[in-house]
Amino acid sequence: MTSSHLPRQLLGRSSRILLLVSLLCGTHAAGAAGQTGGADLDSALTASSDAAPVTMAPVRHVRPVGRNAATLLDRAMRLSPTVAALVEAIDDSDLFVYVQTGPLKVKALLRFAAATPHARFIRISINTPELECRMIGELAHELQHALEIAGASEVRDEATLRQFYEIEGLRTPEGGYCTLEARRIGALAIYEVTSGAGLRAR
Repeated sequence: MTSSHLPRQLLGRSSRILLLVSLLCGTHAAGAAGQTGGADLDSALTASSDAAPVTMAPVRHVRPVGRNAATLLDRAMRLSPTVAALVEAIDDSDLFVYVQTGPLKVKALLRFAAATPHARFIRISINTPELECRMIGELAHELQHALEIAGASEVRDEATLRQFYEIEGLRTPEGGYCTLEARRIGALAIYEVTSGAGLRAR
C-alpha cells in the first residue's frame, strides 16, 4: 500500500425510519391543503406494524466509481472468493470504500478521505491499463488494508492512518507501508483468478 466488524443495522429499524419519513412528507403536503391530521399518522403507523416486513437490498460499503471500476469489482468478486469475502467483511464495518481506476505511477493507492461520528471513508485507486489478474490482485491487497483499517477505530485521518501502519506495517521501497497479510491476500487472489480455483470453489 503506497499511502472487526460492527453489527449490521436492523432492516426492520431502517424500514420503520423510511416509512416514517414517507408518512411525514405525505402529512406535510396534505396538511397544507387541510386534508389530514395527527390521527391519520398514528393510524398509518399502527397499521404498518401488522404489515409484512419490507425486504431491502443490503447497503454495500465497497462502491465503484465509474464503469471500469464497477466491472473490475464485479469480476473480482465473481472470480475470487477472497475478494468476495473481503467485501462482505467490510460491509459489516463503519468503513466505506470507494474504488476507482486510472493511470497511476504506482500499482495501487489507498487514501483516507473523510470521517464522521458514525462512518469513515477511504479511496482505493487501481492502476490501469493492466492485466486483469494483476488488477484483481492489487484490489484484494488494498481491500485487505481496508479491512485492517476497519478494525482500527482510532484511524480517522491521514495522520492516524500513518501512525497505525508505522506500528502494524512494513516500510516499502516506494515510501509507503504494507503488511504481510495484504501481500498474501493479493497473491491468493491472483492464484484464484489465473488457476480457475475461485470458480471451482463456488
